[in-house]
Amino acid sequence: MVSKNLWRLFKVEYFNPSGVNYYVSYETNRLTASPVNRDISGDIVIVGEFFGEKVTAISGFSNNLNITSLTVPDTIEYIDRDSFKGLNESVYNIYDNGRYIGTDDNPYFIFVEGLLNCETCLIHEDTELICVNAFGLNYDIKTVRFLGDKIKYVGYGMFDTASKLENVELPEHFPSIPFSMFRRCTSLKTIALPQGIESIGESSFSESGITAIDLPISLKTIGPGAFENCWGLKMIFIPKNVENIDPRAFINCLNLGRIDADNSNEHYTSSSGVLFNKNLTKLVKVPEETTSLIIPSSVNELGDYSMYSCEELTSIDIPDSVTTIGRAAISHCLRITEITIPDSVITLDDFALNYCLSLATLNLGGGIKTIGELCIASCRKLETINFNNYIDKFNEIKFGSNWNDEVNVHEVTCLDGTVNI
Repeated sequence: MVSKNLWRLFKVEYFNPSGVNYYVSYETNRLTASPVNRDISGDIVIVGEFFGEKVTAISGFSNNLNITSLTVPDTIEYIDRDSFKGLNESVYNIYDNGRYIGTDDNPYFIFVEGLLNCETCLIHEDTELICVNAFGLNYDIKTVRFLGDKIKYVGYGMFDTASKLENVELPEHFPSIPFSMFRRCTSLKTIALPQGIESIGESSFSESGITAIDLPISLKTIGPGAFENCWGLKMIFIPKNVENIDPRAFINCLNLGRIDADNSNEHYTSSSGVLFNKNLTKLVKVPEETTSLIIPSSVNELGDYSMYSCEELTSIDIPDSVTTIGRAAISHCLRITEITIPDSVITLDDFALNYCLSLATLNLGGGIKTIGELCIASCRKLETINFNNYIDKFNEIKFGSNWNDEVNVHEVTCLDGTVNI
């Protein structure tokens, strides 16, 4: 018998005669149950404890028609990917257009997936776990309601690409909005998010039909691409407890007119519908419908993606307090024709001015020391680049790879002449 500590230290994999492996996952550090191979068959029972440690995760039981029944322990807290899809129908418990896997005492412990060709689904009141992609690619589902309030875990992509989904009633104590939960739900216009939710995950509403959403006061984190390509979203209000908004959270929301923040928020503030950090030293996000922008003189950094895809923007006034222009900060601003970078700027990060298709004149400040990768790439109408310093200072700049790729201007005008690029 191997001791529990030695077994966990070396992450040794064991199996028992029922054909189930028990091992510590490198990804989650959880004691995980998975099939020994694809040939296991019959009635499978996953134990709740192994070597004195609780089994809390399950992986890899999908697409096996030889399993006739499957019982899981109530210790399970995490389900890896498509662990229960594609099994023999005798394995599942059915309730109102949904498939479930149960414990000895609760046949509806895990919601596996909604049945195809059904427009509605009621999730059983005793359900605690939701599998990955539970309604993913379900093109018929329109309404889903949770009858209970026991949900502890929701796998990613629950409604991913459920294009007819119109109404979801989430329970009061829903744990979080995970990765791609409502991605490409193009018929979903609004949703009530319960108080208690602390995170909205990556791509959770991206490319959805959301036009309005009330973020809960409990919210702390908004992940990358959370509302990317939400073309119907016109305004957003940041509640007081939000601590972290990923720079890509709201990119390419082409009709977003303003972002406001609660006055009591300790991390973010807004001015004229533009989002800044609390002390107004960093520009966080400019709504895409903005046509002109005067940046306050307190700002020293234009954050990553802060003006990305502001296609209506025609003018920017950057103060000489700014020292850093972040990654893709002014990228894809399609209408702007001239940009002046003040002498205070030291760094133009990767993709900073990338794909500004109407940009004709770029005035670079004389203090620049770094110009990042693909910084002005694809600015195809660019005719003039001026540098407010001497040639030897321009030659000292550290340039990233392909910084001027697909640009038709081949020289920079400095104070004492021109230099080829």
